[in-house]
Amino acid sequence: MLLPRIFPIILFLVAGGFWNLFALSSSQQPQLDSLFFFYERSVYLENLITPGAWWANPARIAPIDRPTIYTSTVGLLGGAYSMSTVRGIFPIDTCIKAGFGVTGTGGSVGSSLNGTNAGAQASTIFSFSRPSFEGAVSYSNLPIGTVGAILLGGSENMQGAADLVSSLYYFWGYSLGWLSPTLFKTAQLSLSTLTVSHDWWTTVWNFDAKAGLLVNVRDSLVLGSLEYGFPLQSGPYAPYDVLKGDVSIQVKRIVGILLGFSIDTRNQSENGGTYNGSTYHIGIELRRSTIYPFYGGYELGVSPWGASRSELSVMNQIWIGYGFAKKGS
Repeated sequence: MLLPRIFPIILFLVAGGFWNLFALSSSQQPQLDSLFFFYERSVYLENLITPGAWWANPARIAPIDRPTIYTSTVGLLGGAYSMSTVRGIFPIDTCIKAGFGVTGTGGSVGSSLNGTNAGAQASTIFSFSRPSFEGAVSYSNLPIGTVGAILLGGSENMQGAADLVSSLYYFWGYSLGWLSPTLFKTAQLSLSTLTVSHDWWTTVWNFDAKAGLLVNVRDSLVLGSLEYGFPLQSGPYAPYDVLKGDVSIQVKRIVGILLGFSIDTRNQSENGGTYNGSTYHIGIELRRSTIYPFYGGYELGVSPWGASRSELSVMNQIWIGYGFAKKGS
């Protein structure tokens, strides 16, 4: 029967959700891989429109029906940070999908998108010095919609509590996600959380969440996503959250034009106030299809008011996926 197979998954999601909602406040800023507010900033790395984008929601690996390699990168966030991820996703059966991957972040305060005199742009964007290692699974065709989960772990460099010496510490965590059944044949609700335990000089827990909406109009003629990333805890630091909306308009059979807008909180928790402000996005995507093995896209974000800096603020995002042929096809 179906219920015994899915009951452990549902129990895990419900228990994890209640643990997040009723968690005690932390005195430390939510972070991963030494990047503060990682989960909120991952809104810029991936969105709900893209199949396989598990940082948008672990349940988004459900549409992958063949072995697929997927990568995404974005920089610079607030003129200071970059994020990169690469993963493999493969179907177990029609309803169960699984994957594994790594995610890295980089700090590059004072650099431009062209890099410094000592290095090239790639050295800024692709940073895997202390990556997070991840395994994911999703289960679809449930009465409640689609659920997914990520288990992750890695190491990070942090300064000790009593001195300024940087030491190596470890973290582990999990992300839980839910996509509702399609409402009015058009929209799906999205909820996801990220819980991380940092094994510093004392154990510190971080709790973050995303709420969103995925829209599909007239059989993918128009795709849209609205996502809000926010911390589930309070503390002495200034809070930080991100709101981003994207629309993909089909202009060819598998080509879409991207338009978007995002805004984040002025982040006073970090030196220099690394935030993006009101940002306008435009780009192009090659949608995933049965015709070509490749899918991906490029999105340019521009903040005319410079956000945390005095000059024009520019953000670049690129993502690429490749689906291998199914056996027997």
